[in-house]
Amino acid sequence: MDNVTRFSIVTLVAVLIWFPVIAGAAVPPDSTITYTITIEEDGTAVWHVEYRTLLESDEDVAMFDTYAGNISRRIFPSSGT
Repeated sequence: MDNVTRFSIVTLVAVLIWFPVIAGAAVPPDSTITYTITIEEDGTAVWHVEYRTLLESDEDVAMFDTYAGNISRRIFPSSGT
């Protein structure tokens, strides 16, 4: 086997081994949830729950804006937003 063929085979194997790692790293997660709990000195706790999801299109953004507006009206009905 000549050097060019050997180099081609080694290169192909290396690409096939690393392709799933590279492809997997490029894809962001659909959503993430982060919990942060702060324990106060008096023993109470403040929970902060953050839910993130990727809005990929203008339609996604519009749907989120509608959802957020409905939540604001339910939680703060006198805010007028």
